[in-house]
Amino acid sequence: MPESAKNRKFNIVFDWFDQGRDGYLTHDDFQQMAALFIALPGGDAPENSQALRGAFEKWWGLLLAEGDATGDGRLGRKEFIDVMKSSVTAPEHFEGAVITIADAFMRIVDTNGDGSLSFD
Repeated sequence: MPESAKNRKFNIVFDWFDQGRDGYLTHDDFQQMAALFIALPGGDAPENSQALRGAFEKWWGLLLAEGDATGDGRLGRKEFIDVMKSSVTAPEHFEGAVITIADAFMRIVDTNGDGSLSFD
């Protein structure tokens, strides 16, 4: 994927996750995003909410460990984009950081539990 496309995508994700609208991603922002997903139908089932919260915690831990260049416990836009490019999307981290969230989200939105998504 060209760098410009990656940058656009990562900028969109940053804006989406910056729930405090302060220009930084924090642990609280990730908890708020998890709460938004859990508020969807099916999200309140304990196995779904726990899986999603765990997935967001894992991603946040990776972001912080690999990308908090200033050591202030939060990520600015550049830190986020840099760590997404260098670590999160790397094969050794992608499944644990991204696929885990996607799987948990799919369990939430698959409201009839048939393993697939339909319009209904």
